[in-house]
Amino acid sequence: MKKLSSLERLPVIIPLGNPGRDYSETRHNVGRIVINEYIKNLKPLEKYRFKSSRGGLFEKNGILFKVLYPSTYMNLSGNAVQSIYAKLREGNINSDILIVHDEIDIPIGRFKFKKTGGSGGHNGIKSIISSLGTKDFNRLRIGIGSEDSERDPDFVLGKFYNSEKKLIESLLDELFRGIDCFLKNGIDIAMNEYNQKRSNDDY
Repeated sequence: MKKLSSLERLPVIIPLGNPGRDYSETRHNVGRIVINEYIKNLKPLEKYRFKSSRGGLFEKNGILFKVLYPSTYMNLSGNAVQSIYAKLREGNINSDILIVHDEIDIPIGRFKFKKTGGSGGHNGIKSIISSLGTKDFNRLRIGIGSEDSERDPDFVLGKFYNSEKKLIESLLDELFRGIDCFLKNGIDIAMNEYNQKRSNDDY
């Protein structure tokens, strides 16, 4: 019988964030917050602990997928992601890996799938681009921006206001449907069906 932990092609979700309780409820960790909720009621079929990440194998709606949390700090995310790629994909970059992260340039309560592009000033994405040597990897960008937001450590490492928490909570059902769509159909269909656009948006 083939072991579930073998290197077969399975979707892999990698939520970025800083490890430790002090960062668990900060804006910079919204990727981890969302994925924690996504798998909250799923029992891991296997658990993993690699050199710079940990996680497990899950099943939802008949689809097997892996979730791996980098154990590095955000600005060193590339080290963990490069290790994950090497471990699970023998160094190849594949279309079924999704990086989930916060995005200050997207208003809170919104999200967007993306398949390539620069870092936009996000230190975790910048580190991944540097480590992998390419901008071509899938992302799920979850908005944390507001009229008062600034691209500085005090803001992104701050905790959500209660009003912001409510906006994130109201977004979860649609976010989860978007992740389901990615796992089942891939990034192109997820982008077509779930990217939310307004005429004046430029993100």
